[in-house]
Amino acid sequence: MLVSSVEVIAVVTNALVLDRIGRKKTLMIAFLVCGVSCGSIAFVPKNIPWLATVLYLVGKIAITQAFSGIYMYTSELFPTHARQSLLGFCSMIGRIGSIVSPQMPLLAIYIDWLPSVLFGATAIIAGGLMMTTPETLNTKLPDTIKEAELIASKKINPKSADIQLT
Repeated sequence: MLVSSVEVIAVVTNALVLDRIGRKKTLMIAFLVCGVSCGSIAFVPKNIPWLATVLYLVGKIAITQAFSGIYMYTSELFPTHARQSLLGFCSMIGRIGSIVSPQMPLLAIYIDWLPSVLFGATAIIAGGLMMTTPETLNTKLPDTIKEAELIASKKINPKSADIQLT
């Protein structure tokens, strides 16, 4: 019940935050908070289980925010004619984690702290990689690959459809 409650909180706050502070910043913060929370669980002493639970719930809120926002953000990066195919491809590649994650309890048998560190490191890397992507808030969706490249290289005015070829 508690995990479901924090997911509802995450989705509702995400709906408010994505349009206020931007997609890129929201996702970057969510990934980094998740990474720090998950990675920190590895260092919590066994005699303080409530702290591990709190860190888990903070990480769960953050990754739920990232997961619910990443589809909107990713679809805004791709040009119109290839948007759904590329979004589907990215989703398929992202499901590699869904294949690997059920094996983490088996890894914990050998090294109990390693799964939380791997999840944390992966989220921190994702947050860092967000710095290489453009902000899409208030940006015209690209219709062509050239427009998408211009948005990515920041040679397009994000508030309008004016493309500056340089």
